[in-house]
Amino acid sequence: MVKKMIELKNIKKNYISKGGNVVNALKDINLTLPSFGMVFIVGKSGSGKSTLLNVIGGLDEINEGNVYFDGKEINLKNKKTSDLYRKKDIGFVFQEYNLLDNNTVFENIELAAKLCGKTDKDINKAISEVGLSEYSSHFSNELSGGQKQRVAIARAIVKQPKVILADEPTGNLDSSTSDEIFALLKSLSKRRLVLVVTHDIAASEKYADRIITVKDGLIEKDEERTSTKENFQEKQAVENEIYDKDLPFRTIVKQGLKNLGYKKGRTILTVCLLFLSVAVMLWSQMFIATDSQKIMARSLHKNGEDIVFLYQEQYLSEGTPPSGSVSTISAPLSHEGLNYISSVVKPQIGTNITPSLIRKVVEVSKMSDVTSLGFELYDGAIDSEEKNYAYLSDYTIDKYFELFNVSKVNYADYIGKEIVFSTAQTEETVILAGVFKTDYRKYYEWDYEREHFFLKANLTQEQSMKAYYCEDKAEIAFLKKDKLLDLYEKESRGLYIFNVNSFVRTSSGEKVFGAYTVTLESENKSVDLNKPYFLIREEVSKFYSDSGEVENYVLKPGEIILPIKLYRDLFEPDYRSGAIPEFLGKKITVSLSNYGETDKLTKTKELTLKGVAEETHSDSSQYIYINGDDGKNIRSYTLFCNQNFAIANISTLSKGQLTEFFEMLREKYEIATANIMSYSVYDLEDTFKLSSVILQIIAVIMFIVSLLLVINTVFVFVTSKTKEIGIMRAFGISGKSIIEIHLVKVIFIAIVSFVLTNITAVGLIALTGAAFSGPNSLYCSWIAYDGITVLLSILCNMIFPILFSLLPLNKINRMKPVDAIRSV
Repeated sequence: MVKKMIELKNIKKNYISKGGNVVNALKDINLTLPSFGMVFIVGKSGSGKSTLLNVIGGLDEINEGNVYFDGKEINLKNKKTSDLYRKKDIGFVFQEYNLLDNNTVFENIELAAKLCGKTDKDINKAISEVGLSEYSSHFSNELSGGQKQRVAIARAIVKQPKVILADEPTGNLDSSTSDEIFALLKSLSKRRLVLVVTHDIAASEKYADRIITVKDGLIEKDEERTSTKENFQEKQAVENEIYDKDLPFRTIVKQGLKNLGYKKGRTILTVCLLFLSVAVMLWSQMFIATDSQKIMARSLHKNGEDIVFLYQEQYLSEGTPPSGSVSTISAPLSHEGLNYISSVVKPQIGTNITPSLIRKVVEVSKMSDVTSLGFELYDGAIDSEEKNYAYLSDYTIDKYFELFNVSKVNYADYIGKEIVFSTAQTEETVILAGVFKTDYRKYYEWDYEREHFFLKANLTQEQSMKAYYCEDKAEIAFLKKDKLLDLYEKESRGLYIFNVNSFVRTSSGEKVFGAYTVTLESENKSVDLNKPYFLIREEVSKFYSDSGEVENYVLKPGEIILPIKLYRDLFEPDYRSGAIPEFLGKKITVSLSNYGETDKLTKTKELTLKGVAEETHSDSSQYIYINGDDGKNIRSYTLFCNQNFAIANISTLSKGQLTEFFEMLREKYEIATANIMSYSVYDLEDTFKLSSVILQIIAVIMFIVSLLLVINTVFVFVTSKTKEIGIMRAFGISGKSIIEIHLVKVIFIAIVSFVLTNITAVGLIALTGAAFSGPNSLYCSWIAYDGITVLLSILCNMIFPILFSLLPLNKINRMKPVDAIRSV
């Protein structure tokens, strides 16, 4: 008795034609097929024979009925079930061959073989069975039609399926070749069921064990051939060693790389446009993500600078470098951002150490104050509480003691020696307590004719920058507070100035940083000074008193003279210039408090109003006139706030912390980092921002164009592979493996684009440096990679292309295999 392999019960299949009509392709089909033998299905075009074959092979779904294989029902609507069914039990031979053009004969068969765990030996055996051993390495376009069909048969039998389904296998072949193919299929039918759909009635008469005639979706005739009835003997089916697993990873990668050859020109164009547009977009992102503070932080950190100088401009507009003139640092430098700083000291007055200029004089109380700021002292330095002790640079000492031709100076020999500070009005002697290093000799050499240090010849731009930075440090002197007071008392008794309401203008408006509030009080009223600068003099050129007009008067202790406006505010609103003031002799006090606070820092004794002075100065300042001794306490506060400079040790800061620190100072207080690098950076702020905007526009345009190209290229590539995907599905390859195969090309493009993008971006970083760097900013890190840059690069080069590929791939995967095969 013949074993029943396939059984169809009440099968109905409908589809919608292109005209929108319902076509009943199969109408209540009931059919049983044996486990081996050669069965032909014949009928006219449109009779339903190919539809019947596709249903039996699991390529198409049914509307009603049941399909059984080896006694088990096959749910053709379940992808996993139908894939496994085709993979294990069915082999297909198509009229159009449906070979993969980019694969050799061996590789075409290999794809089906590896799906079932077969070896290369099994592949070569299948090739030998169809007589193509000599053509193993040939591509399909190098074969004749008959040879192609033999490859298709070898691909079907390598899996050792229980059923081979052949749809018009000789439709494109001549009669001689057709006989060869049918003879081959006939020989295969002795071990398995071979089901053939054909128009060739003569071939069916010659080779069929059974002929089934289909007409209008019904089985019109089912005829067993008595001449070959002996072939229906029950035979042992071939053991089917099919593994229930997907394609091996190596096979997936190998097949995926084959797709790289498809439309190479378009692929190369896509990669070029993609990486160029993304590189420009990353370029613009790096511009947007940076600012002057980040540039400075990166540059200082990169070059290992431990000391930074800070300035605050009174009118520091965005894009303007600090001038370093009459502005002040009035922000509270005890802000939490300075927790990262070892020490910050406000420098004081400038003076001269003949023949060297000391531009920055800093108050210290002990030797560790110097080292905590990052300055390294030579051996022999001493610590002392004596007010005369000072710490100076090697540059200053070399000039002072004329050590120009001494190759290696032992600075310990000079500790304890006297140094004379000279100012415009006086001289002060200090004792050298220590010498700190500047490395200035790396960059400067003494010119004996001009008697001055000059930069060495042939320095690189980077060395020149470091030389200027070295000079900034070399011109610092560290003095004790009491010695500073002595110097200041003698130098500036006649005039001193400090900021009252410091403010800056930025693009977002004015910011106020009041350092101190100065208040004048009489018995009836008090007035806060509201001009940016408050100046005290003890000599007035002209004022009005009870004796009339007085010129060139030096105030005595206990006296005060007010300018006209302040006098009006306190006493006599209608006072006219030149008149004798009515409130002469009234008592006034001058006090000082932190801006916004009521507690007084210091207050003068009661001063007697001596007269009213003409106001000949600018509107930006406010004068009052008192004796130097009466203003001494106020002057001590101005001593420690009226300079525009501060020093910070940044050695303990990470790059991120340094950026945070600079941004806090700039955003809240308009305190800028000032050295040779920063001048270039601040000067180019506006240009930098404009470049950022222009690049952003270009990048958006290029990215949109490239994105559309990627979408189009991926769509064209994937949709052109629809038939190939259908063929692979016919083998039983899972949708997951098919997606992985076609993603190999996309991922390869993405990786190449990612690498090229980042190489180009590195080049653009260098290009930016060349474009923005002047001779003094060679090693400024204008733009740099950050986390967002990397994320954008991955997103645009890799994530987007993969996502855009998955959409059409999933769509095609959802198609029925037969529809995918017929799509082209």
